[in-house]
Amino acid sequence: MPKFRPWIALLTGVFLTGCGQTTTSVTKFRVPDGNPPLAVDITNFRGSVELRGDPRAKKVSVESRVHVHPDVELAVRDTYTQMVHVDSSIDQTEGGAVLRIKSTSDRAEFDDHWVHLYVVVPYIDGVRIDNRGPMLGIINEGDVEVVNTGGAHHITNRKGAIEVRTSRPITDPVQLTNVDGNIYYQVPLGSSGRFDLETLHGECAFKDLSGTTDETYSTRAMLQTTLSEGDNDVVCRTNAGDIRVWVREDALDYTRVIKKSPPDLRDYMQLEGSRRYTRNLPEDTPRQSEVNTRSYED
Repeated sequence: MPKFRPWIALLTGVFLTGCGQTTTSVTKFRVPDGNPPLAVDITNFRGSVELRGDPRAKKVSVESRVHVHPDVELAVRDTYTQMVHVDSSIDQTEGGAVLRIKSTSDRAEFDDHWVHLYVVVPYIDGVRIDNRGPMLGIINEGDVEVVNTGGAHHITNRKGAIEVRTSRPITDPVQLTNVDGNIYYQVPLGSSGRFDLETLHGECAFKDLSGTTDETYSTRAMLQTTLSEGDNDVVCRTNAGDIRVWVREDALDYTRVIKKSPPDLRDYMQLEGSRRYTRNLPEDTPRQSEVNTRSYED
């Protein structure tokens, strides 16, 4: 099985600022001869992923930015950076080719360093991404953004949003699974699927401007429907976050800067906590203070 190795490393740089340290490197590949179907397979130990299909691109570009948190002592930042490894190659397969990218770290269990992967490919015919975001609350670090891709999609993320938006109709299976993050799925007219959306804490929304959905069943937290009589499963799951699907002509162009939902006021109403009597118990139910007083008197 032949592999296409990078033809040149264009850029390697280290930037020291008050915001920590960032080390950037860029590697480029030739597209396999004959332009066979090309899938992308990415595993990122921690950080964020931005994958773009761009027909104007002449080659495959893989840019990695290794970030070290500013709380890390300056003397050891280079050591942390050197513990991160980003490997990439294009493997020729019987049915086409696969761009494989994998980031690892010798201290992956620590949350003080991460990698942002920015990948541009002339065309993309299938996607698999496994990513884990930092737990430091940094805006958009931890997101997986997939733009203008085609084929089957299998994306897993943790601690960040998943956003898929494309100008290419999707008629293949899609599975988007998230932990503590929103899911956005935007596809153009001509796409199809048996949609199965569910969140444990959030809401699901489906907006179809093509008018080809039927058999819809929905609650606030789940939605099932069929688009264009498709038989390809489109499954979206998150434990905490919103799931929003749009079928619209300008699906590629409709984007957002911040991919987090605004706070839900119900989260601050203590509906399930120790003071839940103030919200959702009958008026004649003893208040917690009364219960405590009785126990002391007894």
